[in-house]
Amino acid sequence: MSRIDGASVGALLHHVRSTCVQVFWYVSCISLGLSGCYFGDIEVVDSNREPIIKDSNYLNAEIIVLQQEDQYIYIVVQDEEPDLLTYTWTLSLDGIIPDAESFPDGRSQVRLSNDIDLDGQVLKVVVSDGSYFTDMSWDLEVVP
Repeated sequence: MSRIDGASVGALLHHVRSTCVQVFWYVSCISLGLSGCYFGDIEVVDSNREPIIKDSNYLNAEIIVLQQEDQYIYIVVQDEEPDLLTYTWTLSLDGIIPDAESFPDGRSQVRLSNDIDLDGQVLKVVVSDGSYFTDMSWDLEVVP
């Protein structure tokens, strides 16, 4: 700790590193009526964590084998903070799947339809809380 007898008031963001901000506070000793002040650095830790995919109907699978009928793929995500989650489902050749659904309980699902050729594509979902993201992907195989 260092001693300061200054008359300046303010706060400086001095150093930023990954998830911590080093903050140096300078307090006006005169405005507080004190003869001297001590200052030190305060570390503010970002407590936000990435969302976690806790469940899926294909949680531990690398390949989803599809029959010739439509099929729903779902995930359940847990986020310890009350962040708004966004879900982006994509197919490797066809891009974003626009009709994916999301629910307030952390669940999201997509319907895979035979309207498009799914064989050999990769299905991927990315879940973001605005600061962090997690993702999961599966190779798709269609059998008659």
